[in-house]
Amino acid sequence: MTNRRLRQRPKTRTGFSESHSRLNTDEFIRNYLISLDTIKAYRLLDLYQKGEHALMLSIECNPDSYSDPSEFRRDYAAVKLLSKATFLSLKLDTREIALNALKKREEVNRYINRSFRSPSFGYGNPKALHVLLHAKKIMARILGTFDVDEWFESCGWGPGATSALRRQKATYSQKFRVEREMTPLLATLVRDQLDKSWPGWFSNPILCIQECNKVTTVPKSAKTDRTIAMEPGLNGWFQKGLGEMIRRRLRRHGCDLDDQTRNQLLARQGSIDDSLATLDMTDASNSLCRDAVKWFLQPYPGERLYVHPGWLTALDCSRSHFGRIPGSDEPHLWEMFSSMGNGFTFELESLIFHSITVAVCEQLQLDTGYVAVYGDDIILPSAGVPLAVQAFGLAGFEINPSKSFVSGPFRESCGDHWYSGRNCKPLFLKKRLSSYADVYKTANRLRLNSHLWEDNSQSCGQWAFRVWSGLVATIPPSRRFVCSALVSLSGGFAVNMDEALASNHIRRPKSWIEGIECKLEVEVPKYWDYEEDNAPVLASLWMLEKRFGAPSVPFDRRRHLSRVSAALDRGKPFSKVRVKWVLNASWYDLGPWL
Repeated sequence: MTNRRLRQRPKTRTGFSESHSRLNTDEFIRNYLISLDTIKAYRLLDLYQKGEHALMLSIECNPDSYSDPSEFRRDYAAVKLLSKATFLSLKLDTREIALNALKKREEVNRYINRSFRSPSFGYGNPKALHVLLHAKKIMARILGTFDVDEWFESCGWGPGATSALRRQKATYSQKFRVEREMTPLLATLVRDQLDKSWPGWFSNPILCIQECNKVTTVPKSAKTDRTIAMEPGLNGWFQKGLGEMIRRRLRRHGCDLDDQTRNQLLARQGSIDDSLATLDMTDASNSLCRDAVKWFLQPYPGERLYVHPGWLTALDCSRSHFGRIPGSDEPHLWEMFSSMGNGFTFELESLIFHSITVAVCEQLQLDTGYVAVYGDDIILPSAGVPLAVQAFGLAGFEINPSKSFVSGPFRESCGDHWYSGRNCKPLFLKKRLSSYADVYKTANRLRLNSHLWEDNSQSCGQWAFRVWSGLVATIPPSRRFVCSALVSLSGGFAVNMDEALASNHIRRPKSWIEGIECKLEVEVPKYWDYEEDNAPVLASLWMLEKRFGAPSVPFDRRRHLSRVSAALDRGKPFSKVRVKWVLNASWYDLGPWL
């Protein structure tokens, strides 16, 4: 592939030196914990400054020990601030911890798979078995008939890396250009249909058979990483299609995986009247056991309503049956059905959790209108929790007691945290403030949190003003860009309209368009793709159809090739930061500092 720079420009400073980054981060942590003004916050600050980070992370905040929402909120914010930080001085190999946890989970999965194959499965807990049998019928109603044409039309790329492309290279156009890897079972199933379904892409398909996905780790918290598996590229393409099909069917049955609002509102209600519980699973994505999924999707003897067999065939053929785990020379036969990194794992686990939860409520005659599922974030009536825990346990899942709340004033779901109906969402500092964008993001999250903490959400808490002002002061005046909170949280400081009007970094649009133009940091592609092939065109057509439906006019390749290729690659890790004027058509009022 041939790449050229678009044009040379003088380099613009967009970050801090390592020493300044460390100083800015330490100063922010100090100011933030002091502003919370609680005994626990000062204790945490003392431990951080002394370098006793392991002891600092051991401090917890039990919501049942509090009666005042304001006091809990401040202690909770102090404890959570550095709980996901990756720059702490810990003598832990977070990668090795994650890999060992994966291996242990596979041992548990092997035992669970054996139990599902046993003729006496569930006999020791007939109530839970009855729930799972009922859940199978609910899945059958949700999934309906498997449509091969819909599957092929729903396929697409995810944003991440594949087994052949690193994250830095994983643009959509590059995936269309180089991805030819797939597992043997999937190749047997779809090989003859590739050139018919995508003639511009597979005119002469030369496939590369890849039996294994590749396990790697990404940061999760200060104590451990998260394991993910990079799938062969074409497996990911077809997995994404299956995920979209399941997502569409769940939406028809009241489980919208494109919107977390319902979970968040129900979590707030549960924190007020104690009628709803929030459950969270331990390592849910790695707990989708192979034989458990097959048990749910295969007919049970004597069943009249069962899942269409096409679903299991497509899901089983498109997944990776083997994986390569770092430190192991031999391919590993997965005991799990699919892992994080698979294009349908999130939707499949949501389907299973939703079906089991609804089955529990129907068996106990509870209102299913209060069931909400988003991945492993589950909400259901509190009275159904004991039976739900048994059913999930029989299916191979384990409830995470530290993140599940059945009684008391606290609930957490889909990123929202509530105490007696009051928002107590904390701020997480995951990495050092090494760039201007990091400062923008942290300052904006701080101000939004202080805004949401107010009971009427019409002002920002005065306690956060000094911390916010300290973050602003770290940015040179020439880069103190401002914008609406509705436009960007990483390109400038989100402020009120009256604050923006006092800035030198705004202007009125030159045309008749209403609004205000603000200078912002935006990411633009580092390189333009001039490769003379169909990959940029295929990527652009796929994205146009994904967003707006099938295009109604012919595509002019010469006119759009470079422009579209650049747009597709925008926002990737190899992009560079430029300052541009961005239209702010509407403004959100955060209110004064009170």
